[in-house]
Amino acid sequence: MISARTAADLLEEARGLHRSTRALLRRPASDRAGAAAEAVLALLAEAGEVRPGALACRVGASPSVLSRQLADLEEAGLVERRADPDDGRAHLVRTSPDGDALLAATASARADRLRGVLDAWSEQDARAALASLARLRHDLEAAAGGTRSGASPAARAIPDHATPDHQTPDHGTSPYEAPDHRHPPAPGGRRRPAVHHPDPTTAATGHRAVRADQEVGA
Repeated sequence: MISARTAADLLEEARGLHRSTRALLRRPASDRAGAAAEAVLALLAEAGEVRPGALACRVGASPSVLSRQLADLEEAGLVERRADPDDGRAHLVRTSPDGDALLAATASARADRLRGVLDAWSEQDARAALASLARLRHDLEAAAGGTRSGASPAARAIPDHATPDHQTPDHGTSPYEAPDHRHPPAPGGRRRPAVHHPDPTTAATGHRAVRADQEVGA
């Protein structure tokens, strides 16, 4: 078990990483949607075809605020809506092909931005950091969900050459690598793009909205 000091240091670094990453990625990658709208679009792509009310709960915004965001995104051609076949009084929303393309372009632009910041890093260093972050995230999510920590189904063993001196990382359990974030096909047969959220906590309002699965002090 790690020491209390190490645990405190990890929490502080995690908070700092959240703040610095949010600042780096806050700038929208397109003039078709602001950062808050991009966050809503990314969450919609992740959720698939849903009712606006369900998306509002996921975003952490009021239905009226989210409704305005969706209307703007629909006007920009980034969101589609149709009548709910199970309830004629309701409707479903999903990202449009243009919305999916925008998210893919946004993810690519932000990855390039991060590559520039980490220009002095080697691929080996980056993969080692990625593995540690993936393991930390998995264990935190497992604890938050009340499940036992262990190897994520999506985690893959890191090749021996991914660590210095060709050594397998000593994590105490199986080595971790970043999970595969490719999304399953969206409703209608379209494949969702891999998306990097600008910051779901600022979606819809541009201000932090604390949800039940978030730490208030983060």
